[in-house]
Amino acid sequence: MNTGYNPDDEAHWALVAQCLEECPASLQLSLLDNLNSYQQIFDSDQQVEDIQLNQKLQLIRHHYQQGQWQSAADQIGKKITECQAQLIPITSADYPEQLQQIAKPPPLIYMRGNLDCLYLPQLAIVGSRRMTRGGEMVAKSWAKNLANSGFTITSGLAAGIDASAHRGALEAQQGATVGVMATGINQIYPSRHQQLAKQILDKGGALITEFAPDTPPRPAHFPQRNRIISGLSLGVLVVEAALKSGSLITAKYALEQNREVFAIPGSVNNPQSKGCHQLIKQGACLVETTAELVEEDRKSTRLNSSHQ
Repeated sequence: MNTGYNPDDEAHWALVAQCLEECPASLQLSLLDNLNSYQQIFDSDQQVEDIQLNQKLQLIRHHYQQGQWQSAADQIGKKITECQAQLIPITSADYPEQLQQIAKPPPLIYMRGNLDCLYLPQLAIVGSRRMTRGGEMVAKSWAKNLANSGFTITSGLAAGIDASAHRGALEAQQGATVGVMATGINQIYPSRHQQLAKQILDKGGALITEFAPDTPPRPAHFPQRNRIISGLSLGVLVVEAALKSGSLITAKYALEQNREVFAIPGSVNNPQSKGCHQLIKQGACLVETTAELVEEDRKSTRLNSSHQ
């Protein structure tokens, strides 16, 4: 990204919006429903029909003209350059189509790595941070098999099942893995996953986040991150999950986004399987082999083709 002022760069205008407190994500999306681009929000006289929305538009144009966003935008631009990241606004052709379809897509994503892997069929693999040894083995072996079957494996770069899924995909002969972060693009969390993040990038995968550089881990950001994990994916596979696991939030988002939810059953004596059993009771697809997931994808592809 060019960190200087470039009126023809849509990413520049999207970054301006991120740096204005008066322009939260919900307002950005409302304005973009009425205007064609971020540039038209700030660099035009075009109005919108809704009176209240138009008043907000005039207010943020006023704040833009004052230029107080410039310092923050310059700092973000510097951080992006340092970690070799790029900005992808929702108005860009590079923005993942799957993610654009969800109810509240992030207006801007920060990305490091291979952009192309965001357009390949993605399957999210998620689960408990406190995984069992069996859960670890399943997450790794299934991720490897599914990556070799053509899926990009998407997860949250967290400890436990997430990390095992990333590592399994890295062992595959083909395929890549995407880590969706709940921190800034230059803040790997947990810090012990620095090497894992590097391996993801080296193998042709990607790291993405909606949070500005230097954003630390905050509790509220993890559920927000989860909607992106499911939003990028064709379906969500829950390997192990306790009843209060955050991976159940990802599954909930998946259902809201009209994505498939798959769950692996486990022992009735294993607390880390109770969340999966609950999902199955609620209608999630019980799977016992990766071949079932591949076949489900083929069925879905055939069904979608027949409706076109």
